[in-house]
Amino acid sequence: MFEAVLVTGKPLADVHFGRGDVEKRPDSPTILLAEDHLDSREAMRALLEAHGYRVVEAANGREAVERALEERPDLVLMDIMMPEMDGFEATRVLRSQDGMRALPIIAVTAMDGAQRLSLQAGANDFIAKPIDTRGLMAKIRSWLHGSDERQGGETN
Repeated sequence: MFEAVLVTGKPLADVHFGRGDVEKRPDSPTILLAEDHLDSREAMRALLEAHGYRVVEAANGREAVERALEERPDLVLMDIMMPEMDGFEATRVLRSQDGMRALPIIAVTAMDGAQRLSLQAGANDFIAKPIDTRGLMAKIRSWLHGSDERQGGETN
């Protein structure tokens, strides 16, 4: 679960994300956030929107696949432990679809041993919970805008 207090130890309402009131333009990158815990989704949405991203949400793996195919996001943050379809299976299903093989997918989990399994399922990268928000934003920037900051698996 994405901790609502993030890694700062402060309540979400007291956290400044560093970008202030960012205006989202129509060309803002879209991130699909697949996370089953509502509090975690809300906290992550606030963080991503504060950085100017458009956010599409999914509460389970099945919804993540449906939303990805409908919305064609620029990047997916995929929780691994979700109901109906876990993040491993959702990633495998997405990778099997035309036009989804190059989609950057960052696996997000607290599960021990999930990094290797996530990469084997087709994720490009991995971030552990509790989430280091600076590290997460660096990974997102890297995958969306390309740089040498990439931490995880294949670059496709």
